[in-house]
Amino acid sequence: MTEAVNSDTGDNSRRMNLYVISCRVFLRPIMACSAKSKHTVDIDFMGQSLHENPDRLCRVLQDKINKPNERFYDAVVLGYGLCGNGITGLRAGEIPLVVPRVHDCVSVFLGGHDRYMEEFNREPGTFWYIPEYLEQQTSGADYKWKFGRPLEYPSPEDPGNSPLNYSEDNKRYLHETMGSWKQHYKRAVLLETGAHIKEELLDEVEAESQRNNWDFVKMPGSMRLFEKLINGPWDEEFLVLRPGEEVPAKLIQES
Repeated sequence: MTEAVNSDTGDNSRRMNLYVISCRVFLRPIMACSAKSKHTVDIDFMGQSLHENPDRLCRVLQDKINKPNERFYDAVVLGYGLCGNGITGLRAGEIPLVVPRVHDCVSVFLGGHDRYMEEFNREPGTFWYIPEYLEQQTSGADYKWKFGRPLEYPSPEDPGNSPLNYSEDNKRYLHETMGSWKQHYKRAVLLETGAHIKEELLDEVEAESQRNNWDFVKMPGSMRLFEKLINGPWDEEFLVLRPGEEVPAKLIQES
């Protein structure tokens, strides 16, 4: 079946059978695009917690990529960006592997790397709130790990839940260290992706932005890159790997 996709040009004009491996954060848009696609699409959604360990993410994804074969599928489509280099070194299996050229999920929800760079150049100190992440838990920019945030540390306010005991000096040091990352941000953006956000969670996000002295704005997302990921064309915004080729560390083509 691999003749249906030309791995040199990314031509996917003919009807194909696709195996999509995607982070669960993309569930809604990928399901919506797949339901309307001319291609036959099988989807395997992966838990968001895999992002916490890029090495494990890479191992799990490689196992998934190795399973589909050319008897049933024409290409494996990856619903991931570089994601902290979690996909660097992934190798295409028996069939071509298609990867969007983006750093992370913010770029995908914005519609592509170019739009992300427009926003980055306009305001590099932007903290992104993604509804699909927010619905999984409270906004948690104080301690919880989220996309674009530091890993969670034991709370010095509640040493009873930690094997460590904190002195007053250590508490002050941890507060200063754990909070210093916020100083690099000036703007908080809630991406409107179509996902419903509970009113109380939206209020928390706005209050959190005020506490951190961030300008809070809402910004429309885009289905553009999701539609291209599922339907094509797989042009310069995608990397199409032939069987055996690896995802390079420099995935993004800077203009």
